[in-house]
Parts: sequence; structure tokens; C-alpha cells
Amino acid sequence: ARDMGIPVPPRAMERNKPRDRMEDVTTKELGFPEGTELTPKLLRGYVKQQHADGYDPLAKAPELSKGVVPNPAFQDEIQRLGQEISSGRQSLPSTFKSSSEAIKLLSDYGYASLPSGGKAKIPPRQPIPADTAMRAIKKLRDDASTNFDSDKPEQKTLATVQKGISNALEQLIDDNLASSGNQQLLQGYRDARTRIAKANDV
Repeated sequence: ARDMGIPVPPRAMERNKPRDRMEDVTTKELGFPEGTELTPKLLRGYVKQQHADGYDPLAKAPELSKGVVPNPAFQDEIQRLGQEISSGRQSLPSTFKSSSEAIKLLSDYGYASLPSGGKAKIPPRQPIPADTAMRAIKKLRDDASTNFDSDKPEQKTLATVQKGISNALEQLIDDNLASSGNQQLLQGYRDARTRIAKANDV
């Protein structure tokens, strides 16, 4: 505006120092040179590289040759995500009918609808092939990002579930690797997971 001869109020010219400091910290944590502008394109490439370094090798790792085995913690989290949605549908089915897509998605991961207040033993889900789990995490996160930008409440609900499932899958992979004893593979995965989370928070 100033170059065009339009006066710019001093307040508009001031830099947001707390925000700048936060960006400098994030830039350093991600390993970029000081002053690097963290553009969406740069961050997408960064996340892609982290997936290639820390996630893709797991697809063919001997430690996961039998697949990613769901454990009680994973099943509990899937049930929790589903119950948060289904509780509303049980009381007000017409009001919350738009959440059916989220419930259907959760059923892929072993969600079982239970009677209100009821408890039942959820049968263990079969192992998920490692390469399928990696692709699922990426797709769930991409879909969640798209749905969070929607102005439709049902899409935002679906986004919350998609993000929740991807987080649960990542933790499940971490648990499977921890029990395998391969600390190098586990640490590489954890480092990539942490960097991706920081990049997604920018």
C-alpha cells in the first residue's frame, strides 16, 4: 500500500513480535534455516519427506510382517470416538442422522454399537497390513483437513473422527514397534511423527 502512495497506519506496519518468535522457534524445530518462510507448499513437501523417511520403511519392516495388531487401547479409543457420536443419535436420531458417515467409517476399525449404558466384550479386530495402515493414516489426515474447512457441521464431525482414527492408528503402530524391540526403527518413526505434528500445527 505504501508503494502505491496509500498511507499505512503505524499500527499496521508493526510486526507481531510474539508470533514472529513462535514462527522462528517452529522454523528451527523443523530444521529450516532461520528466516525461512513456512509456506503451505514448503510444509506439504516437508510432511511428504517425513512420511518417506519415518513411515514408508515400516510397510516392509519384518517387525510388522504380520500386520499392525490392534490392542485393547486402540479398541477402547475407537469405541470412545463412536460412543461420542452414537449417544446423540440414540436420544435424537433425526437430529444426529448426519453422523452416519462417521459411524460407518469407525466400523472399518472395529467399532461396535452397544445398547445405551450396555457393555459387551468387543471381539478383537484382525491385524491391519502395515502398508495399508500407512496409507490409511495419510488419507485420513488429508480428508480431515478438507472436511475441517467445510461449513457443514456433519463434515466437521467426520473430520474430528478421521483425525481421531489417524491418531489412534499412529499410536497403535508405536505400540507394535515398541514391543518388537527395534529401537532404531521405533525412534525414526517417533521422530517423523513429531515433526509431522509440528508441521501440521503451523
